Amino acid sequence: SVITISSTNVDSYNLTVTDLSGKIVMTKSLNGIENTIDLSTLSTGAYLFELRSDKGKEVIKILKN
Repeated sequence: SVITISSTNVDSYNLTVTDLSGKIVMTKSLNGIENTIDLSTLSTGAYLFELRSDKGKEVIKILKN
């Protein structure tokens, strides 16, 4: 129920997790190269992880079983 997010080219970024209906279910400010995110509070399903920094954004689809 945890994932690790690694970044080598930014020092800090914001994570927004939304379900497929667009509801925001988690937000976090992250710093450093590697961060561990606890997903145990999320229900089984698909989520969009949006990572946003001053250098841009990336959206990743995550499936939780």
